[in-house]
Amino acid sequence: MATGPARWTWYLCFAIAAYAVVGGVMSFVAWPLDRPGYADWFRGGISIQPNAAICAILSGVAIAFFTFGFRRTAAWIGLIIAAIGGLTRLPEMGEKRANSPIFGNRRVSPVPERYLAIAPNRRMS
Repeated sequence: MATGPARWTWYLCFAIAAYAVVGGVMSFVAWPLDRPGYADWFRGGISIQPNAAICAILSGVAIAFFTFGFRRTAAWIGLIIAAIGGLTRLPEMGEKRANSPIFGNRRVSPVPERYLAIAPNRRMS
């Protein structure tokens, strides 16, 4: 009597990991080769960004490590994926906070206003 998971689950996990790695590599390679069709999976005009492609590759690698029993390595890779995702969301969270009704609707510019002036003491309107 077998004590571990069925053999087909191992093949399924490996196939999912391979799909994520191959899809991530193809999407990542699309950017330097200037092939938008490789990064636009459903031909809808929305391409996957390079950082998301790297996360897809790392997700496939983490699934493979988890499948082979390297759970801590998979957890560390998952932490890297979470860090990339969190750092990607930071600018958007700052933008939402600046436009929220709690903090007031103020214009947030990445460049300070004093650098936007054409001449001293004169602002563009």
